[in-house]
Amino acid sequence: MIDANDYSIQFANAATGFRESEGIQKCYTLTHGIDRPCSEAGKTCPVETVKKTKKPFMVEHIHYDNDGNARYHEVHGYPVFDSEKNVVSIIEYYYDVTDRKRIEAELQENERKFRTLYESSSDAVMLLDQERFSDCNDATLKIFGYSSKEEFCGKHPSELSPPKQPCGNDSMTLASEHIEKALEWGSHRFEWFHQKSDGTQFPCEVLLNAMELGDKKVLQAVVRDITERKQN
Repeated sequence: MIDANDYSIQFANAATGFRESEGIQKCYTLTHGIDRPCSEAGKTCPVETVKKTKKPFMVEHIHYDNDGNARYHEVHGYPVFDSEKNVVSIIEYYYDVTDRKRIEAELQENERKFRTLYESSSDAVMLLDQERFSDCNDATLKIFGYSSKEEFCGKHPSELSPPKQPCGNDSMTLASEHIEKALEWGSHRFEWFHQKSDGTQFPCEVLLNAMELGDKKVLQAVVRDITERKQN
């Protein structure tokens, strides 16, 4: 608990590193190792915010442990009122979210790497579910002859194919079968004839990989034009 007027710690548990034997301590000295309020050091001060708004408040701060290591904390502040409804103290508690922040940073970096690979690939790379495409890279638009993702996305694979495949089977039925196999097996590779927006048909190798996006199972499709391979 913190005095709302002078930032002195009234009492705290052992987890904070507070030692009553060291005398009066300011909250900013204990958590940040500084000699002035957080706001004067360019940080959002939960004590000042709660005192001003008279409402609970949450903010993320970097605190320092006893060894001087920086730790990310989610700080929660709650007002304590006197009989005249003035905020006299702040009940403050915080969670160490350093591991969460590290994981978030790693996920963001992995997403950045994936997006770089996704967009820089010369192969057509798409995301789809059992019904339609939901995303694609720029190579997809170039290979299939579409001008925008909005124009391409929403289509079923069979809409980018001739009515029938060289084997004589209906493209709609056969595409659905390949999708089902990929979802069941986790990965599925096959050859296929696709069709560009101008009607031009071309042979390709398709690799479908199943993955989870949020709580939804989707497929990543990689399509490679193998026209030259077939000609040779």
